[in-house]
Amino acid sequence: MMRYGTAEVALSWSGIQPISRKFAAPDIYGRPKFGGVDATADQAVNAAVLLMGQTDEKIPVVIIRGLQYETEREDVRLSMPLKYQVMFIRNSLWTHMKLRAAIILRFFLKKSGKRQK
Repeated sequence: MMRYGTAEVALSWSGIQPISRKFAAPDIYGRPKFGGVDATADQAVNAAVLLMGQTDEKIPVVIIRGLQYETEREDVRLSMPLKYQVMFIRNSLWTHMKLRAAIILRFFLKKSGKRQK
């Protein structure tokens, strides 16, 4: 199943361990957790974006209280070097433009009655 929409990425953080590795920690039923890690910083960013909105809401800052997280010793870290951040943003924009072009083309093909293969 393909999902449409956006997922935000934390490009930098301070004082928070961005990845929670609780491998083999007991779950709510007392059984050990196997597999997977939690992207704590990215999940916090996604929650904030739901509150901020992405159109005309004009909410510039969201304060998240009560989030339980592991602390990190370093002051500020970037998730990736700046040159890779630029490449990530450029590639995301290019992918978005190609997807929009495909949707528009599909709309016009449907409207004109031509069959798609």
